[in-house]
Amino acid sequence: MKKILYSVFCLLSATAMFTSCSDEIGENGSVSMSGTPALDVAGIYNGQWDAKVDWVTDNALTDPKNRTLVNSQVDGKVVMGTVDGNNYVSALTVIGQDGVAGIAPDGSEAVYNLLGGDETTESLKSKVNIFQTSNGVYNLVNKVGNTDPSMGLLTTGGVNGSVEDGVLTLNFTQQEKISKTARIDNVVNAAYGLCSQDETRGVFGTSTEITTYTYKFTGNK
Repeated sequence: MKKILYSVFCLLSATAMFTSCSDEIGENGSVSMSGTPALDVAGIYNGQWDAKVDWVTDNALTDPKNRTLVNSQVDGKVVMGTVDGNNYVSALTVIGQDGVAGIAPDGSEAVYNLLGGDETTESLKSKVNIFQTSNGVYNLVNKVGNTDPSMGLLTTGGVNGSVEDGVLTLNFTQQEKISKTARIDNVVNAAYGLCSQDETRGVFGTSTEITTYTYKFTGNK
């Protein structure tokens, strides 16, 4: 398990087609959706991340088998940009905080970099589809989960969020899964006639550790 983990996410965006509408109120009193939602919400949102890191293993010899390594609120921001020629896709950059105190799976002190980096860090960028609903809320969604090969992180369930009255909320989850050969159990070999005395022998197999990062952001432009 690494002492310092950079959480990153990089998702494939599916470009959806929408019909542009004006922002005027229709004859029946309904509000037409914006034809440029990505441009409407573009900007830098400063706020805080609720960051939680949970670890679990299936190794029978490990106790405890699960721990919460980090459960903190850290300062951060989200940069929402535009994509040339597409009014319905926003380019995201997430920025968190380095040097967050936590614990390692064995319970010792550890330091984590949660979404560390800056706007120029390519691996911290993503794209989401964005559209406005009739209640005026801008919705951000990308349901595609994708692995970042450089970090072995899998973003599960995609990215979800919204912008309402200038307040951005965003959430996503990532996992790091490590499988390795390990001593997973101990047995006593005491078969009659085969051993002069009881012997404890190790049983080796594949042990899996899963670290789950859960992020929720709230910020203002």
